[in-house]
Amino acid sequence: MLDNQWSTIIADLFINLAAGWFGAVVIAPMLADHTFFVDLTGFIANTLCGMMSLYTAYKFRTMHTYE
Repeated sequence: MLDNQWSTIIADLFINLAAGWFGAVVIAPMLADHTFFVDLTGFIANTLCGMMSLYTAYKFRTMHTYE
């Protein structure tokens, strides 16, 4: 099992990863010249990956609070 310091570090890394995914949601459509379907697919995929990263960060952050 991870100790509290390592779980906090990993949670912070996942928060930064989520910020990158949400940045890709904003930046990628401006840089690419694709159809609406491709832009929508990228939007959904990047948003889901960002949400999963935030959920993973939350789980790592709350790992030691219930012990």
